[in-house]
Amino acid sequence: MESNGSLQLIVPIMVAVFAAKMTGDALCLGFYEVQIKMRGAPTLLEPNLNAHQAMVSDKLHVHELMTTQLLALAPVGKVKDVVNVLQQCQHQAFPVTPDVKGAWQAGEAFPLHGMLRRTLLLRLLKHRVGMFHWDGRGPIPLSSSQVAHDQQARLKVLEKLEQIPLKIRAFVDQDQIFKDMTEEEMDMHMDLRPYMQRVPFLVHANASLSRAYRLFRTMGLHTLYVGQAKPLVMGVITRKDIIEENAELVLGKKAHEGVMLEGALANSPRPAPVPFIPETSGYAEYTAPPPGLDSIREEPAAIELGGSHHGPDDSVGLLSAARVVMRTLSSKRPGSPLSPNS
Repeated sequence: MESNGSLQLIVPIMVAVFAAKMTGDALCLGFYEVQIKMRGAPTLLEPNLNAHQAMVSDKLHVHELMTTQLLALAPVGKVKDVVNVLQQCQHQAFPVTPDVKGAWQAGEAFPLHGMLRRTLLLRLLKHRVGMFHWDGRGPIPLSSSQVAHDQQARLKVLEKLEQIPLKIRAFVDQDQIFKDMTEEEMDMHMDLRPYMQRVPFLVHANASLSRAYRLFRTMGLHTLYVGQAKPLVMGVITRKDIIEENAELVLGKKAHEGVMLEGALANSPRPAPVPFIPETSGYAEYTAPPPGLDSIREEPAAIELGGSHHGPDDSVGLLSAARVVMRTLSSKRPGSPLSPNS
């Protein structure tokens, strides 16, 4: 119509489209609403602007509708535990906490370290990311190929995972991922700390239902964790603090401190490694100290006692004086092996 210059029918067509739209909305639901209703999917509809619904939302609090039993994941745990949690439920997000049992107990508060989504967990399991062998007697190995401990390395791993397509179709692909894993991989451990969302959204337990609704609608959230009604406060931040100039200034100071710290660590001498003494049957096996520790013993440092400094030459005198004091105290005790009466 515009190319032919026939603009006489534009206004009648617009009026007909608007009338058809209003008539369809008044008589029946839309196409997407019908599909959602047929599938039985829970949806958060737009609120009706009436006094009754506003009164109900303001009278109810978040803690009156929340779920108190949560399936949580440990920051570092076995792969089989993660797989069992994913198979037990259909939740899309899981809290990460060392107190997994406390999260499952109703009404018990637990420390929240972060949050992980099901899609990210399946990506980690499919590509064997964050998995390592651990016999339970030592720390987690610092292996860059298995566990990323640097912030830049974590971002690179997450960026690679986001580029890999992974589409879950009604838990069919999820079951296939679990079947492809061997028994040895199931017994391995998994570190979730580098990949979890460390600052999930929280709402107070005494917050109104309308406030939680606004957070869901404005932030596009799927899960909202409920915290204690009286949390501990560390500080306050205003709009003036987050302006671009102030943020760039703080970032520059942080980068300068990081450069100074790296320079100080590079110039400082590297300390000698501490020998590892394994424990067997309650007894400790002696291992010879590594080279470098004997030289430290041969050069005693200066000892400060009573406001005066004593160097290596006075260490023998201090040791003799300490022995005299110990003998004097032992002689005053009845039945002491060093007492004069014995």
